[in-house]
Amino acid sequence: AISSGTIYADAGESSNFEISLHNYGNTTANGIMAELSSPSAHITIDNSILSYGPIMSGASASNSFPVTIHGTAFDMEDLECKLTITDDNDNIWVNYVPVNISGPHLIISDYFGETLPGTTTGIAIDLMNEGSKAASNFTLELLSYENLVTVNMPWAEIDNLSVGSTILLDGLDMSFSSTIINGSVLPMELILTSSDGFTRNQIINVTVGEARETDPLGPDPYGYYIYDSGDTEYEFAPVYDWIEIAEGLGEQLNITDSGNGNCSGSSYSCSSTVLDLPFIFTFYGEDYDQIVVNTNGWISFGHFEMYSFRNYPLPGAGGPSPMVAAFWDDL
Repeated sequence: AISSGTIYADAGESSNFEISLHNYGNTTANGIMAELSSPSAHITIDNSILSYGPIMSGASASNSFPVTIHGTAFDMEDLECKLTITDDNDNIWVNYVPVNISGPHLIISDYFGETLPGTTTGIAIDLMNEGSKAASNFTLELLSYENLVTVNMPWAEIDNLSVGSTILLDGLDMSFSSTIINGSVLPMELILTSSDGFTRNQIINVTVGEARETDPLGPDPYGYYIYDSGDTEYEFAPVYDWIEIAEGLGEQLNITDSGNGNCSGSSYSCSSTVLDLPFIFTFYGEDYDQIVVNTNGWISFGHFEMYSFRNYPLPGAGGPSPMVAAFWDDL
């Protein structure tokens, strides 16, 4: 097992991780090999596998792993380093390697600018250094967002941002598509590049326009919007058109409901039925060929055993996940 303590390292510098192993067993461990690894994109392990040789019972052995901590590693960032140890008997031990990083920590605290659909404008980004070291010679690039936002002047530079200070990076010129719905929040990608050439990506959520009563709601995390009949400025706004199915239209379903969640037996299934769709319907990336129809004003996609009668908030545990609740109540 690892017997050394926390390793201290600086962002933007090469270092040697001195790691000691101790044999707490009562026999000699032969052929000890150790592999240092990390899922972080902000460290390069130059030589990840080293031999520790045999370690006698009660003895310790040390070795140094050469690493490079990227300039984009943030102060106190957990690099999730681990050491996987093996021996000649195919034993495996996995140890967490605590690493304490000293460096800058750049936070986007705010942005300023008139971000409206169909306009071209300049915005400024307020950046703060919450780390333990100054941020020197960083560049910032703001990327365009799909076909909705074009960044015409994407670059800004940070010469020196001391600990606890903020800087206003202006001159980022952007054009917003006229098709953007008011109130849309667009997750725009920002790339920070340190002086050693390494990068890290961050997201800045830009709100375009101000949502009005006549605007659809959304997008949700999947990208869906909700349009109602009052969103008259948009082509996808539905036109209210009542169709009376009592006049010989539709199909009578053999489902019953006594109200208050009551049903014969212990199941609510008597208030629902499963129907095959005549086509494949794609909903949130999943394909469905069946729906459940419930007497309490909802349908769900696929075949589910949860037949909720009470209108809980969505999403929630009170009903199926892929659900359309046109009139969800205990009917």
